[in-house]
Amino acid sequence: MAKFAGELKKPDALIVLKPEEIPERVKDVPVSKLCGIGRKLEDNLSEMGVRTFGDLHKYPRENLVDRFGIATGDTYGTWDRNGQLPCTSLLA
Repeated sequence: MAKFAGELKKPDALIVLKPEEIPERVKDVPVSKLCGIGRKLEDNLSEMGVRTFGDLHKYPRENLVDRFGIATGDTYGTWDRNGQLPCTSLLA
């Protein structure tokens, strides 16, 4: 998350990002930047119309669980509903 926040505020790389601001600040970031999303999962998400964090946020958690199973679906289906992003390193 620190790396991502720093990239939002170049060249100074100093930014305070409150949990409630996360959905708005990351909505246009491609899901491929999310820790754990490889090419295959990215392709599957794209087929479902999920290409950005904003798309992922709007997509029902239950549908992700049905499609990808509890581990993957639950991880990415709740990514900002609890004020956190999955994985501690956001960007690959």
